[in-house]
Amino acid sequence: MLLAVGLAWQVTPAFAAESQGAPSMPARPTILEADLGSGVVGVGIERVLTPALSLRATFQLNRPWYAQFWHGDESDVIGFGGEIRPFFFPLGTAGRGLYVSPFGRIVGIRAQDKLPESASGVGWSTGTTVGWGWLFGDGRWLARLGAGAQYWSFEVTDARGRVAGLRGVYPDVDIILGYAF
Repeated sequence: MLLAVGLAWQVTPAFAAESQGAPSMPARPTILEADLGSGVVGVGIERVLTPALSLRATFQLNRPWYAQFWHGDESDVIGFGGEIRPFFFPLGTAGRGLYVSPFGRIVGIRAQDKLPESASGVGWSTGTTVGWGWLFGDGRWLARLGAGAQYWSFEVTDARGRVAGLRGVYPDVDIILGYAF
């Protein structure tokens, strides 16, 4: 209950300000972020470009650990890579409120699964999420939660043509925490 009251206390002034005029740019347009979503742990920097658009670049550790619980086989595929991701704010609330966010990743991956030795290669994933973001503490602290779907193409082939890794459509969850400056 106290959490709900605290959220309302922080969010209500922003909605009141928005209802009184046109969308405006946030006072702190750059956000350092931790991306803790489905199968990724990353650090990114986001820049608000307009009241309806921001762009983020992220360096990530990718490990789709949850794929076996959805519909895929268990895999030990893992990799480091980068993500470019725009965030569209249809309400013109730049950084907070409703967002739609397509993304794409390129990742150097390694997998062994049931192969005698591990194999390496390049994997990629793409998807879209829809969610909601909040700015707290005078607009300095960001929290976003969202959900969507993504396609993982994280397969590698060894010298004998055997495949390890995974490929397919999986659910995606956004958990993003950040500090705006």
